[in-house]
Amino acid sequence: MMAQIRPYRLEEQDHLIHAINTVCAECRYMFGPRFQPVPIWLHALNEPNCSRHYLTVVKVFGQIVGWCRLFPVSCAEHSNIVDLGLGLAREFHGQGIGTSLLGNAIRWAQSSCVRTITLDVHIENQQAQSLFIKFDFNPVSQKDCFYKMKLEVGSKLIGSRGDVTCIETVEL
Repeated sequence: MMAQIRPYRLEEQDHLIHAINTVCAECRYMFGPRFQPVPIWLHALNEPNCSRHYLTVVKVFGQIVGWCRLFPVSCAEHSNIVDLGLGLAREFHGQGIGTSLLGNAIRWAQSSCVRTITLDVHIENQQAQSLFIKFDFNPVSQKDCFYKMKLEVGSKLIGSRGDVTCIETVEL
């Protein structure tokens, strides 16, 4: 079985929202049990080719089972701080997909002159924390049940794959 990681396409909007709702419903570590369409998400869903954000999906047997996104923290024209969000259906955890998603996102950030990637992770989500620590994210604060983690992207070498919007296949 193969998982395909590639840029989100406009025609996949309903399928991605369904996948987000599925992951939110099965995971107690998300902010809520359903997709919450804040303005930046709506922009990313409706403008997949916008250079200010990054949104990829994971497809297995033609179905979206996960995503990774980097959204600017500021509305400033050239914000160099982005917030990361990553979700994957539980049945695909532990198979290297999250590692590939995160590595691709960091490479995109490097190529887009992003300075800092931030994220929030539930304090009990040890699996996700381990993944982020593997990529040198550091906890910087805690609010309620979430750690804020940060990665200073700089010239950190994540790997060289050329085009950061390439389609990647992960064998499961």
